[in-house]
Amino acid sequence: MGNDKKSKVLETNESVYDGLAERHSKVVCYQSRKGTRDYLWDIIEKIHKNPGGGDLLEVACGSGTFVELAKKWKMASYEGIDISGNMIKVATKSHGSDKIKFYKSSLEDWEDGHKGKYDIIISSSFLHHLYDLDEGLEQIKSMLKPGGIYIGVHEVDNTRVTTRLEKFDLHWAVLMGHGYTGFWDRLRVFLKFMCSGKIFFKEKKSTARLQEDMVDFRLNEKFYLPDEPVIKRLHAKVVPYCFYNYPIFARLKPINNFQMVVMKNDI
Repeated sequence: MGNDKKSKVLETNESVYDGLAERHSKVVCYQSRKGTRDYLWDIIEKIHKNPGGGDLLEVACGSGTFVELAKKWKMASYEGIDISGNMIKVATKSHGSDKIKFYKSSLEDWEDGHKGKYDIIISSSFLHHLYDLDEGLEQIKSMLKPGGIYIGVHEVDNTRVTTRLEKFDLHWAVLMGHGYTGFWDRLRVFLKFMCSGKIFFKEKKSTARLQEDMVDFRLNEKFYLPDEPVIKRLHAKVVPYCFYNYPIFARLKPINNFQMVVMKNDI
């Protein structure tokens, strides 16, 4: 039964993200806005200074989320994997080169043949898609070279505090097609939001779906990584930080609404 459910998680994610591929770069704020991108990079670089070369793997790379960061770090090579074939097509068209390669693959399939290969592995908003978090983090660690590091940036859960402007940004993106529900359903939700009149920094109600929703599999419940036993077992650490689509809000009222997993291969 577990393998059937795991397969369903993979299949559903592939289908959904195939549909989002063409719009992905435009609606992911830390790709589409330089200020937001620089803000996130600064947070990452406070944890991990410029590594100055080496091989980097981005897991669940989408349309190439961290390609530009890999260039800034002057990595010797970048490889990105994603379960969505359409995402890989978009990423290859936008960024592909001799040193920048993209491949359609799940983490499970990619691990075989790539153990001990990478100096850095990085991902964003990926871990909640995993059916088995323990297995996923173990696979990531197995692909690190001795002394290599994994950096995973992630929401705390799906009820994070959000400003009204950020909510408008998100709902507008969904309305304009960044979603997999029908237009009239998207319009209804957008109009309901616009008429709600909620104030800035008010915590939004949970948008948790039933466990049958295989897309945000682990976000159906609170996903607080420091509580996960695998973090301690793999000698990883979780660093909380404040992230908003518009960095100015972090200065006005910083709230630790994101978490960064840092895991080194100390073998």
